[in-house]
Amino acid sequence: MGQAQETKKKVCFVIMGFGKKTDYRNGREVEMDVVYNDVIRKVFKKDFPEYILIRADEVAGSQIIDVSMYTLIMKADLVIADITTMNLNAVYELGTRHALKPYSTIIMVQKSDAKSLPFDLSHSRVLSYKDYGEKMPKEEAKKVRKELKSYIESCGGVDSPIFTVLPEGLRPQNIESEYKRVVQYFMKDSGGKGSWALYEEAKAEMALSHFKEAEGIWEKLQHKFPGEDYIVQQLAMAQYKSKLPNEEKALQRGLKTIKALNPDTSMDLETLGITGAIYKRMYQLHGKADDLGQAIGYYQKGYLLKDDYYNGENYAYCLLEKANREDTSKEESVALTYLARQAFQSIAKRSEQIISECPKEQIEFWMYATLSASYYYLGDLEKFERYRDIFLERAEADWQKDTYEKQLEELKRLM
Repeated sequence: MGQAQETKKKVCFVIMGFGKKTDYRNGREVEMDVVYNDVIRKVFKKDFPEYILIRADEVAGSQIIDVSMYTLIMKADLVIADITTMNLNAVYELGTRHALKPYSTIIMVQKSDAKSLPFDLSHSRVLSYKDYGEKMPKEEAKKVRKELKSYIESCGGVDSPIFTVLPEGLRPQNIESEYKRVVQYFMKDSGGKGSWALYEEAKAEMALSHFKEAEGIWEKLQHKFPGEDYIVQQLAMAQYKSKLPNEEKALQRGLKTIKALNPDTSMDLETLGITGAIYKRMYQLHGKADDLGQAIGYYQKGYLLKDDYYNGENYAYCLLEKANREDTSKEESVALTYLARQAFQSIAKRSEQIISECPKEQIEFWMYATLSASYYYLGDLEKFERYRDIFLERAEADWQKDTYEKQLEELKRLM
């Protein structure tokens, strides 16, 4: 493709977070890649092939990041901004777009966030979609693709609140040559893929249990996005699961990485869960009471913050581990076992409630693993087998199934 052809193509710049984003107002986690893959990319591939689709992270980390980001925000033919979880970067970049261009900006958001949009956006046209879990239901994805297509086709009128009030507002300087340079850089130097390709590759390696390979890719992404919590979390997980060059060193690398997110003061469930998992594995490796105490502390915090099932299950497991230690008194052992049983009962009750209230597509498959283990401990073998079968059916990676089986064997040993 020649330079003339490259710059003749229209450009859609997508502003949104990637990976899991946490809404710190309520602790809700959202996997942002679902709407990008299942809706936005498919709409442009099928209905708008004349567009170059560039996601914000695809230019991040390059030598021209500061210029290119704002050049695209200012000059792109179309900007789609998904502000689900009220991600600060996305909201700020949307505001910048509204200040610089009067038209062709589409706002997307999950319905749970649409009800609490900032006042400045409350009168804007917004494409909202139903909340989802691991995957967006096919019918919902189809519906949102149709709506997005309609939004794109109807773009052209003034949609910026600023230009609606001030139609003769300040106009940005002419940066046509810089805009062409940015688009040419993206098409030529990045091969049209950018960091997004690395991100997808890292997730694929994780799914295949190729943790050492994934670690190298996450490290590259961390260099490009030094402030991105999700990448730090995934890097720490890949490091400690790699067990290379040996398990001790792998755990220490993972611990050093996750400590950058300050788990002692963090309210992020993923950060707490990963930190707890590293200490739990260190205890299993060396049997040190201090490591077990650390694991209990992190898991307990994650469990109590939001009745989190993953942290709760591991909190109960570690309580049983402590109850079985030779240096634990009989009285303390009884108390710890009681607390563990209470945790399993609470987790099972809360998880059953979530499953009864939400479409199955919104249920994280790990919840079924937790329910299975909880009911095994509580002695309800019928429900244990039911949820075990659902989990094994939905788990995609071998390491996920192995993790479940190993946890269950450890639970049996402690009972």
